[in-house]
Amino acid sequence: MRVTMIRHGQVDMPWVKKYNSEEFDQAWLDYDRHDILPVTQHLDISPKAKVFVSPYKRTHQTAEQFLGVHDYTVIEDLLNEIPLRSFMDTGHRFERHFMNFLGRVQWYLPMKRQPERRSASRRRAGKLVDFIEKLPDGDYVLVMHGFYLRTLASVFRHRGYKMTHQPFFAVPNLYTATAEKTL
Repeated sequence: MRVTMIRHGQVDMPWVKKYNSEEFDQAWLDYDRHDILPVTQHLDISPKAKVFVSPYKRTHQTAEQFLGVHDYTVIEDLLNEIPLRSFMDTGHRFERHFMNFLGRVQWYLPMKRQPERRSASRRRAGKLVDFIEKLPDGDYVLVMHGFYLRTLASVFRHRGYKMTHQPFFAVPNLYTATAEKTL
């Protein structure tokens, strides 16, 4: 079984440098509604590969533009990005990268401020691996989100899959990692 994980293309989102907590939380909601920028690259996949995407349109657009695939299956919940909120309620403006970092630290620690904590994300990733493992042996492609890709890749590795290009920290747009396990 071979599973290729791909982060979606770059979202055409007009980010600003600094946000207060309300603006930051709204920006992430807005991010979910924007299209991706046109993808000029193409990734060849096996014609027999089954492609799965999350419910967010940025993964659908990536499958269509980057993979040239229009026949894909949406996986609800199990393939969604790990949600992110501002790290505290404040009117003070902080740089977006600082807000992202502190929110993800809260997810890792875990702190109640974040809607999903690390243990819940890993359980969800485990359920996705269980789902994939119940499918017939073959090639599968998952078009997903950056932070969740890191988490899922870690779960695949802990389940005995050989990882190619397992992400360490940053997961750029169109990043591709592969998990492979022989039966």
